Amino acid sequence: MNRSSNSLALTYKDAAVLVGVEYRTIRLGIE
Repeated sequence: MNRSSNSLALTYKDAAVLVGVEYRTIRLGIE
């Protein structure tokens, strides 16, 4: 269970990073 929690947290962390990168890319594209 602990291992699953770590994997899930890592997934959310990676997702947040990807969203941040996409947001910055789109922002630069609009500007």
